Amino acid sequence: MFKLTMIAAGEGDAIWIEYGSGDTPRYALIDGGRSHTEPKLRALLEGLPEQRRRLELVVVTHVDRDHIEGMLKLFRNLPDGVEIG
Repeated sequence: MFKLTMIAAGEGDAIWIEYGSGDTPRYALIDGGRSHTEPKLRALLEGLPEQRRRLELVVVTHVDRDHIEGMLKLFRNLPDGVEIG
């Protein structure tokens, strides 16, 4: 399984990737858009079962505001149980 979701960031990028088997998917996040994108990122993580709240990979492609602000806001207060690989 491989699923790529472009999160509506309005400006910049935020890409959610699911891959692996359907029973044990893995997740990656590339860029976080502007700060107003953070609630969408948070909802994706909080929507995962608690035992699967693990991001195997987090990438910020570069530090322009439209790629990093949402990620910074999310990382200041990660949802409960989220692990970063």
